[in-house]
Amino acid sequence: MAIIVKNTKITDEIVNEKGEVLGIISYDPNDLKSRKEIINIINDIYKLEDSLKKADKINISQFSNAKTMEEFEKARDSFNQLRVHINQGAEHIEDIIKRIDNIFGEGTCKIVLNDTYNLELLIPLLNGVLPQFEKVQNEKKNKYLDGVRTDVMN
Repeated sequence: MAIIVKNTKITDEIVNEKGEVLGIISYDPNDLKSRKEIINIINDIYKLEDSLKKADKINISQFSNAKTMEEFEKARDSFNQLRVHINQGAEHIEDIIKRIDNIFGEGTCKIVLNDTYNLELLIPLLNGVLPQFEKVQNEKKNKYLDGVRTDVMN
């Protein structure tokens, strides 16, 4: 007797603007761990964007315009604040990259991000896969609601 295993993975191509295939991703929108991770990744991207917006508001012109050691010292706090935000941002992006690669396959972010830490480049990937995760979520929700409706009617 053989055990038949169902494969619920989806395979998609990653293509550039010219339509050239750069790579292939594989993922399972039915996998609860992947669904949880996608939600957490998106949440972390929102938090990271908020932090980077704060970094953008830090005035470092006093640092670049410093002509004396005294002026240079006065700029230190702003520069250190910027450094902290940028370093934390880079660490968060590295973590997000690892997590995305765990879901879609090793090297996915290298292709999608083009060896950069530009979060905007993740948007097409997320927009491309989220409908599949939403579809599974809706199917599970409707299945649950159908069961509740049946129970209530009986």
